[in-house]
Amino acid sequence: MNHLAIAKVFLTTLSCIYAYAIPEAFAEAKHESERRVVVRTADSPKLIKFSAPTPARTEESKANGTIKARVHIRPDGYVSDVQPIGRNDTRLWMSVEKALRQWQYQPTVANGSAVAAVTEVVIEFPRPAPHNSGNVLLETDTYYVAEHAGEDWCFPQADKATVNVIFRAAADKDLSATPEYRRRFEAEIWPVIERACNPITTVFVSNYLAGVRVLGYEHAEIPETELLKGSQTERPINQLLIYKNPSGALEYKMMADYGTYASLAELRAARGQQAIVTLTATAPRQAPTLSEEEAFPPLQLQGLAHSRQIKTLYLGQFNLGQFSRMTPVADPTKLAIITDDGITGRKLLAAYVEAFSDRCPDSLSSNKIAIRETITRRSQRTNDVGVVVSDEILSSVTNDTGIFAEPRFAQAYVSVRNSDSFEALVTIMRQLMTKRASSFGGAGLSVLSEVLEIGAEMRELVARHGCKSPQIKRLGENILSYVKMQSPKPEYSFDAFAYYCRRTITAIIPQARPLSCPCIQKALQASLSPSQYWVLEDDFTEQRFLISALAKVGLPQKLAICL
Repeated sequence: MNHLAIAKVFLTTLSCIYAYAIPEAFAEAKHESERRVVVRTADSPKLIKFSAPTPARTEESKANGTIKARVHIRPDGYVSDVQPIGRNDTRLWMSVEKALRQWQYQPTVANGSAVAAVTEVVIEFPRPAPHNSGNVLLETDTYYVAEHAGEDWCFPQADKATVNVIFRAAADKDLSATPEYRRRFEAEIWPVIERACNPITTVFVSNYLAGVRVLGYEHAEIPETELLKGSQTERPINQLLIYKNPSGALEYKMMADYGTYASLAELRAARGQQAIVTLTATAPRQAPTLSEEEAFPPLQLQGLAHSRQIKTLYLGQFNLGQFSRMTPVADPTKLAIITDDGITGRKLLAAYVEAFSDRCPDSLSSNKIAIRETITRRSQRTNDVGVVVSDEILSSVTNDTGIFAEPRFAQAYVSVRNSDSFEALVTIMRQLMTKRASSFGGAGLSVLSEVLEIGAEMRELVARHGCKSPQIKRLGENILSYVKMQSPKPEYSFDAFAYYCRRTITAIIPQARPLSCPCIQKALQASLSPSQYWVLEDDFTEQRFLISALAKVGLPQKLAICL
């Protein structure tokens, strides 16, 4: 028998979503480093790799903190030479030249071949902040901690860091290693430094007072708002070397470089100087323990059906092994590998991209990606055993979806949308197998309803917080990390146990110290089930801690080793 004679003929419609880059609509691209150095380049040739110069601008610089340069680019896109344009500050130019030679551009193509090119760039340096301070790592009512500006502050290869602590206090405030200073540093400051610069065993801390600047060499005072002149420099009140000893405890040593003054009042007395700036103490916080909402800007989840998953992603409480509050996206032991949480997380990613594109078009970068959809109609012929014997494309139409995404989100979004049908089928089958739905049609309607619900919830979240809010940025980055099965960035992950333990453990167990918390956490995780551990993490009180500590035989003895 001729199998082709009885072949089945059918049409299929395939939908494929893909991304493409939007051509630049203007002649300038702007890049900004973490140290607020702004780099302005022509949009063609495209800058694809750059190292921002280290800020070296002096406060009285007449060069306006701006450098212009001409960049010569090799055919392979690397920089061959750089030249200053016009008159430039010498110190700034030395920093700029070193950085420019490390840049890389997209090769310029002419007549089918890569050619050399020349372009111009403008680099704008910020005016230095008082107290030699860079980015703020931690801020409270009574002090703030900042990176040391003008140079690298974190040296993980050497387990060292350099930070500045600026106190809002009176001149007689003791800034030496007093019990109060040690408690604050170990409970509040060290964890922040360790989180941002890991591994870390040694920290150089320069202590300053807000409102006043003490000049180097002459030790004279000027108000904080007054700029340094000429060769003037600012010095701290004192500097501490803080390091971990072999047992893990922190040791404190006063450095002699700036003298061993405990306070500004002591420095004044030793130098015979009169007070130029009057300082007053700042009242401490009424509540010494920050809430979860204070630790992370609050995310308004009221009335949202998927608040559990959204909050877990927002706090970065995933990819933590058995203590993750969401299962991984993929699990080989599950039907079709992808998990229910994974499907929800992927829906949240798609909803986030679509909501941000719809409500925040002005907040997308110039490198945004446009998403297109191609719908293809095919004719396939199969024989009586189901083998495809011919495959013909009948038509293919590509449409703009009107959706735009940042480059790092685009590919993940396309992948999610292209697997929608498969993941919907997985969900439907699971609902039928677990009796959550009585029919295929009912399960299908449930899946569609959830997709629409998640989309509406994500648009509502963006509307509640605003396009440029830290909440929306953090949520998007963490959803992307989850979908890509990566750990969240350290600054986007909230370890509630460690956070509350460091702030309350001494009140619960007087002989314990904040540095005991990692050991305590490890002992509890080894003994408690995930649900028992989460109960303690969500309600870190003395009563709950003691109940948890007695939950398992032998656990009190394990905890005693940590003290």
